[in-house]
Amino acid sequence: MDTGLRLKGRVAELAVQRFKRRRMSRETLRAARANRVFFADEKRIRKENTVMEKNKDSAGVLYEIADWARMCFSSVPNRRSARTVFRPRKIKTPQ
Repeated sequence: MDTGLRLKGRVAELAVQRFKRRRMSRETLRAARANRVFFADEKRIRKENTVMEKNKDSAGVLYEIADWARMCFSSVPNRRSARTVFRPRKIKTPQ
């Protein structure tokens, strides 16, 4: 990188990193999360990947892979709030 300027230390490192980033493709720099423009966040993805386990001991247990993946990769600070669709909280009724 020969810009005619002499940069020292950390400033030089940052300039080199910016120069390298410009040459990367957009796919490399894309954020590793759902695209909000197309409303494709974790809560709206349909659970299509369910696996039925058929053993002699089990009566057929469904493992919901999409639910597990959503909980693992969720950016929600309170993970319980991401599960309220499937396990709603108990609401106290006024007496």
